[in-house]
Amino acid sequence: MNHHTDLKQLFLQYAQHTDKETCHSYGDLYEQWIRKIPSVDNVLEIGCNLFGGGSLLAFSDRFPASFIVGVDLALSEIIPDVKERENIRLFQGDAYLEETVQRFCQDNPKTFDLIIDDCLHEPDDQYRAFLLWNRLLSPGGLYVIEDVLHLDSLSRKLANHTETWEIMLGDARRDGRHCYHDSVLIGMRRF
Repeated sequence: MNHHTDLKQLFLQYAQHTDKETCHSYGDLYEQWIRKIPSVDNVLEIGCNLFGGGSLLAFSDRFPASFIVGVDLALSEIIPDVKERENIRLFQGDAYLEETVQRFCQDNPKTFDLIIDDCLHEPDDQYRAFLLWNRLLSPGGLYVIEDVLHLDSLSRKLANHTETWEIMLGDARRDGRHCYHDSVLIGMRRF
């Protein structure tokens, strides 16, 4: 286990198993926004299988006393290091179904300080995931939607929630190697 405190460096360390700092440039954004929350005791990442779960390892290293949970429809690509971490739990299920969220809530913390949606990258899917999972976010916590392909469309959908949420944009398209979808929407649940 590495004890870096910088997510950018950790995402690079696990670059073979996450795209958060190779294809994308999310490390600095995460560091900027997590400073706004009182503590990070529980982390939930929805969509963790594709590259093997390296981001779960990065969050585990960054927040070693935290409980980290990864959710995905399939877990076949998850590397052994992820499965061996004591503070990481994996949960298999369709993130877009209410029954998955209900089943998830039976065996996991009831709230999370940081929730990351790295599932499907279409606005309707991202909004549907938000509607299902945002209730698990702690007051003052962050709900991050990565890889926003259609920023205007998703922003309009989330505008209905501004009474209880502060919706912010994170733009990682500044270092020349960005993807066309390096925008991140970040919601902070108001206390």
